[in-house]
Amino acid sequence: MIIRLRSRDGLERVEVSDDSTVEDLRDSIHSQLGVPLDEMHLSQDAKLLTSRDPSTFIDLSNLSADLKSLKLAHGSMVYLWYLGTRDVPSATPKRNALATRPFGAKLTLNDVMARQTKIERQVKPTVEAVSFDSEAAGQFQLYLQSVTKFRVKRGGILYGTYDEENSTVNVEFIYEPPQSASPTRLNLEPNPKEGQEVDFLAQLLGLRKVGLIFSYASGQSQEWIADTHELLLMAKVQSEVGPFGVTATVAWVEEPPSEEGGKPNCYVHFEAFQCSKQCVDLFNKGWLRPRRRGESAKDEEGSGRISGGSDESKGNGSSSQVGSSSNSSKINDSNNNTNSSNGNGNNSASSNSSNSKDDQMDSDGITRLVNPEDPKNPTPAMLNSKDVGEVDNDFFLCPIAIRNHKGLLISSFPVENRLTSQSKSDLRDHLRRQGKKPYVERISDLHLLLWLSKQATLDANDMALLCDAVRYGRTVLEGYRAIIDSIAGL
Repeated sequence: MIIRLRSRDGLERVEVSDDSTVEDLRDSIHSQLGVPLDEMHLSQDAKLLTSRDPSTFIDLSNLSADLKSLKLAHGSMVYLWYLGTRDVPSATPKRNALATRPFGAKLTLNDVMARQTKIERQVKPTVEAVSFDSEAAGQFQLYLQSVTKFRVKRGGILYGTYDEENSTVNVEFIYEPPQSASPTRLNLEPNPKEGQEVDFLAQLLGLRKVGLIFSYASGQSQEWIADTHELLLMAKVQSEVGPFGVTATVAWVEEPPSEEGGKPNCYVHFEAFQCSKQCVDLFNKGWLRPRRRGESAKDEEGSGRISGGSDESKGNGSSSQVGSSSNSSKINDSNNNTNSSNGNGNNSASSNSSNSKDDQMDSDGITRLVNPEDPKNPTPAMLNSKDVGEVDNDFFLCPIAIRNHKGLLISSFPVENRLTSQSKSDLRDHLRRQGKKPYVERISDLHLLLWLSKQATLDANDMALLCDAVRYGRTVLEGYRAIIDSIAGL
């Protein structure tokens, strides 16, 4: 049978025969656990472990007594006292940091609070501003206006550079991976091979992944900046990119007419944010979860939820209509000469029909906090001196200013993974539209370079030479001009 032994160092087990005596039990403890016989004291009374004089516990002092006569059976608990300490492996995993304290150690309120996760607002973002290439931003928002008409959400990955001296992220290119979306949910479904090619071409051009962009669907009333699924995506991208990672949001705004009978004032509205460092850290540790469907937020005066929204986190000072020099002006559609019908891709406007477990969670502006080491604790964190289990997503967001600039690249070639597939005729039309420019400027479009990289006549070495010419403004070799024109049918 198995006898459980509780000492000051933990819980252990020894195996003895059914007809064993107290002496047999002591011998088994000595042989199996290495506790010296002359230092060993046993009792069925838990007070033995805190006693100053263990010799006063004599219920198991009769060495010849049969264990059954002492009502000890399989699984019974016996308390073991000995001098010194031993390293005893935990029989059960420690639920939290408090459970790892030494036996008998006293805890003060300060000790408890110091070991509890505190949710804190990050007042200042890591970067001061994000600057968008006007054509890249214009092409993205024009597709939302002209094709999807903001009926569903759409997202993209931002590529650019980080100006450490000015603490500014410069976005030069927006890659739109395969995706499915609905008015309430955005699901990026990246193609790993295409994603690696984008990273390769961006690196050749001196660019790198710097963040995320996604749009809201019009007609969807919401009081939050990002729902939990979007917050998790923001944190994931920022974790991959680094501390300068940013997220931009795009919305269709309809302001009521200034006078009766007038037309509403409509425009595309950009905002930019960073997740707080703590948000990214909690995401990496698995703390952030969507709420279960039908689960309502607890009263703010109770222990469940603390509202984190504020005027600062809701974008004051960070909003912009990219494409002009003023943060209060609208996007200038003339920045982009692309016909919206040239967009391409497969399923951006389709409804998300996934039946995954994640789809059984609400998409709202409240994130559930779950401590992976103690998942049954309903209020695992502290915010504003209150135990909480939910936090408003806005609490994790830091608004940043938006600027615009004219970058090295153009954005005239149709974008990948839209409703209409890219084709050789698109290349021909693009080269003709840009015909008055030097050849290197005509191909200075990362969407075009990505499409060319998929053609059988050009390999990685060829793309490296083309990107080198684009990056440094060098003349494109005559052989490559002939190949590209041949692909286009010129």
